[in-house]
Amino acid sequence: MAKIQPKSNEPKMVRVPAGVPRWVTPELIAHTLHVLQPYYETPLIAEDALEIMMGVRRLVEVLSRGDDDEAIRRPGSGQQP
Repeated sequence: MAKIQPKSNEPKMVRVPAGVPRWVTPELIAHTLHVLQPYYETPLIAEDALEIMMGVRRLVEVLSRGDDDEAIRRPGSGQQP
């Protein structure tokens, strides 16, 4: 369990939900909660942080896939750069 500095109603200890990837640590969940909580009206829990982290992971995977069949082309005479 990771200790985080409590602000108002933030949890003091964070547990890692069962069945998560090994890269998910109590410290990462605590940090995610600490950073994102100010942007949410309702208190976030570890499962919320995990859902957000997994969504970001999926986004990074999609963005990092190099679609080699797509070429960057120069704009034609009728196109604006």
